[in-house]
Amino acid sequence: MQDIYQLKTSLLHATLPHVSRDGWSEAAIQKACTDLNIPKAQADLLFPSDPIEMILWFNDYADQNMQKALALENGQLNGLKAKVFRAIQIRLQQNIAYRDVIKKAVGYLLLPWNQKFLFTGLYKTVDCIWLGINHHPTDFSFYTKRLTLAGIYSSTLLYWLRDKSENYQETWNFLTRRLQDLGKISILRQKLMMARQYIPSPIRLWQKLKQHG
Repeated sequence: MQDIYQLKTSLLHATLPHVSRDGWSEAAIQKACTDLNIPKAQADLLFPSDPIEMILWFNDYADQNMQKALALENGQLNGLKAKVFRAIQIRLQQNIAYRDVIKKAVGYLLLPWNQKFLFTGLYKTVDCIWLGINHHPTDFSFYTKRLTLAGIYSSTLLYWLRDKSENYQETWNFLTRRLQDLGKISILRQKLMMARQYIPSPIRLWQKLKQHG
């Protein structure tokens, strides 16, 4: 008997061709069930929230494939920007055949009542990128880098979805420009570290106040 992962993956792949015509909908999932000769009730068990659950599974599945590809290239790239560039490039290139369904997924998740799921998927992808390139910051940059990368990835994804240039070269040029934002984090961190010596210690200030109190 197939495990849950295989069943979900099979149903996802059977649904994707129907999404182009029917969107992320019950109709697309029903047609996939017909193709696989399985009852719709089984799909409801695998994806209780129907399109939302399947879109998030599609996102997770793509993240996993990206990480596997990155693992094969481990050690071939130097520099944070080069690694992030390659991670995003792999993530998009692996899904060229699904640009239309991804566009429909973005539109579906942009609906006001679905936006929390959009941010859930975005956070997971950003986290997978950092983990995939073995970058594990432990200081305040853990948050700033994730927020910055979320903006870089999401804007690049939207650019890619409407890019008609050969081999998506305009997207890679856009991504290169956006990655300059990562460098700004290091500059900001250095400035904050330098500024610390000029910021009075609250403890020392309190002790002085006590002495003159």
